[in-house]
Amino acid sequence: MYKKLILLVVATLFIYNTYANATQFRSSNVEKRYFKKTSVKATGDVEQSVRFGFSHITGNVETLNLNAKYAMSVIVDGYGNQPLKFALLSSAYFSKGNDKKSNEEYFVDLGMEQVIYDGWLGYMATNWFRNPHFRNYNHKISFNTGIGKELLTDNINSFKLKLGVAYNIEDYSSNKETERYGSINGYIEYKNKLNENSNFNIKLGSMKNFSNTDKDYEALAVIGIDFSVTKNINIMVEEELHYDALPTGGLEKFDSKSMMTIGYHF
Repeated sequence: MYKKLILLVVATLFIYNTYANATQFRSSNVEKRYFKKTSVKATGDVEQSVRFGFSHITGNVETLNLNAKYAMSVIVDGYGNQPLKFALLSSAYFSKGNDKKSNEEYFVDLGMEQVIYDGWLGYMATNWFRNPHFRNYNHKISFNTGIGKELLTDNINSFKLKLGVAYNIEDYSSNKETERYGSINGYIEYKNKLNENSNFNIKLGSMKNFSNTDKDYEALAVIGIDFSVTKNINIMVEEELHYDALPTGGLEKFDSKSMMTIGYHF
């Protein structure tokens, strides 16, 4: 798993650097002076997007899936007149063969993020996950809270770290009893504006069970590039890698999704 992850990151960064150098898109000295300011601005406008496309999933199952995503966010003035962001993200993956479902997966995340001072922020989130066939989850629910720091932001780059704790409830589709446990979670988020029409994104995440930190942990890596076709329409190519050190029911530890979607923003 780790070799695949390293190769993917190296290859993506090579493509990104080649593309960035070719476009000669560089931040100015003026932009660099403001790297400590948050990139989050309170506007009160509701931003929404829907995406549809195909994904190739490997690991516990190898299927070609239809997928759909919906995202909504709004940023208002919060504590101390600092930006407060509310966001909703939902996604679904579905494939069917011989009139039977061969794979299905659903995910919903509802969260809020409050800027505190000089790039520091606090966040809370609740998410729900379901994949009964190939991840053994009837339901997986997590309640998250933590702090973060935006280390770098300008007109080109955004680099953010988050660290928090979560309470997790896992209800399995097998006969295994429902588990409830606390965990420590960490995230790294990086965004780069390649040019006026293209963006490069990386998100890395990890989770460790408090009661079994040496053996029970998960890791996630998402790498993608999106290209604007028109003002409201864009195309995204994305790779998602997931590793579970203690999967249930003899499942594979490693899963991956290769996705291509077209999105509409409004």
